[in-house]
Amino acid sequence: MLAFRLKENKEISEEQFEKICKLIFKLAFCYKFNDELPNKYGPIYKSAIEKILEENELKIENKIENAIEFLRDKVNDRKYGALKGFREKVFYTKKDLEIATYILKKIEKNEGTKVSNYEKMEIEHVLPKKRLEEQWTKLKNKHWFKDDVLYRVYAGKIGNLTLLERE
Repeated sequence: MLAFRLKENKEISEEQFEKICKLIFKLAFCYKFNDELPNKYGPIYKSAIEKILEENELKIENKIENAIEFLRDKVNDRKYGALKGFREKVFYTKKDLEIATYILKKIEKNEGTKVSNYEKMEIEHVLPKKRLEEQWTKLKNKHWFKDDVLYRVYAGKIGNLTLLERE
């Protein structure tokens, strides 16, 4: 909210506002996949705000850059744990699949993939969510993924999910 207010008052550049928003988003990603409690992030945001509001001789632009650097350090401290958590996450519920879809769309956009309409993209499982015994038995002996729990884990991993364009 503070960044938005500063932007409205033209005390912060569009570029600085965008940096702050992206860093806050990255921290939220870290929170989601790092198994950290939300109360650990309140003090981080509070410290960033204090860096902007503190009374000293620095110009507002420098205070904002200090807050951006502070947030960047906090993201860097957490990103490897979050990426590990992301890789190990099993995306099985509807909400989880919505998160996975959002993330995969962001990755596609950042990679510069040429897609006519990202809104038409939907998530699909390479290994089907539910195994169909008859088909799998024909492909691989009867012992292939005999363990239902193991099957569900592999079927729900991010590496088993892909985006396809709906027609």
